[in-house]
Amino acid sequence: MDDRETQRAERDEAMLRELHTSPPMPFHTLIEKTGRGEQPEEERGFGDRISQMVGRSERATPPPPRALRLEAEGAIVGYRAVIDPRRLDMGQVGFVHVALRDLSPAALDTFAKAVLDVPQIEACHMIAGDFHYLLRVRTDTVKDFRDLLTSQIAQFPAVVRTNATLAMETVKES
Repeated sequence: MDDRETQRAERDEAMLRELHTSPPMPFHTLIEKTGRGEQPEEERGFGDRISQMVGRSERATPPPPRALRLEAEGAIVGYRAVIDPRRLDMGQVGFVHVALRDLSPAALDTFAKAVLDVPQIEACHMIAGDFHYLLRVRTDTVKDFRDLLTSQIAQFPAVVRTNATLAMETVKES
């Protein structure tokens, strides 16, 4: 691979990682992140193809009024790119139940902030039952999952107990 191909591959991976960890965003923002701006001409196009699929392009008509209205009403909260996790070396999925020492606002806030700082945590749900939170985590390997669990998640402030489950196969994913 020559230098130009290496640089392109690095830019592609950086963009995919950013999109993977980004929350849903307005469609125009997704277009800007994926195909417009200061990118070389040969890399423009993905955003243009997305724009064309939904009728929003600099060269096309304005976005459909219904989509704009639903965005403005909050019914459509954003759009996201669905990335193949294996492309990002994140093929291993696991779930971690987390129990906190207490449910004070300070403990909940501190835990939430810690979760937001770990890109391998894809989702975090407060749940009812013996545990307080359920995390969906993606890593490359089982060893990486174990390392993340023991060196980061279990060390979050207020965490007193965890329970982990590894997925062996994903049958359906949204």
